[in-house]
Amino acid sequence: MLPAALASAGDLDAWRKFRARWNAASTWSAEFSQTIDLGDGAAPLVSAGRVLLSRPGLVRWEYAGGPARLVVGDGRFLWVYQAELEQAYKVSYSQSLVHSLVVALLGAPGAVEAGYEVVRSGIDQGGQDVFRLTPRDRTGLVLELTVSGGSELAALAVVEAAGTRNEVTFTQAARDLVLASSLFSFTPPAGTDVIVRQ
Repeated sequence: MLPAALASAGDLDAWRKFRARWNAASTWSAEFSQTIDLGDGAAPLVSAGRVLLSRPGLVRWEYAGGPARLVVGDGRFLWVYQAELEQAYKVSYSQSLVHSLVVALLGAPGAVEAGYEVVRSGIDQGGQDVFRLTPRDRTGLVLELTVSGGSELAALAVVEAAGTRNEVTFTQAARDLVLASSLFSFTPPAGTDVIVRQ
């Protein structure tokens, strides 16, 4: 199924090219930099690290610098571990941002178009395509995907109705690496306070 909102042949071709190459990758990894703008006039929160994705539905975000933080999605739950606080959140995918990201990035072919209205919203200053994904049921988060070279994910932004914009840019991307299954599981260290959100 093709996104109805992509009216022109050029828009359709651009989306097809990205999705075809993206869907062909079994794993994907990249260095990332993240900027969270809360929309309240305060300075944005900035962080960086490495992200690993593996089909179906596995994610790992390793944050470098600042307080140690690790985010692991094992297919059912998202673990957010803060070593400095000896604290971990365990959140079901359906209750977390990961659910939207998994559908958009790791879903089966057609999953994005089934759940989102996709619009090619323009071309950024670097000549990269920008696609805006709006949930068809209007209850989820709006996503923006920036694609470089026609087929490589360059940036991902999550936009909340309240005005928060969480933008992640990617560099040094690699596809189809062999990633150990242990990277996508998490066991809280002894003494960790686990907070469960179903």
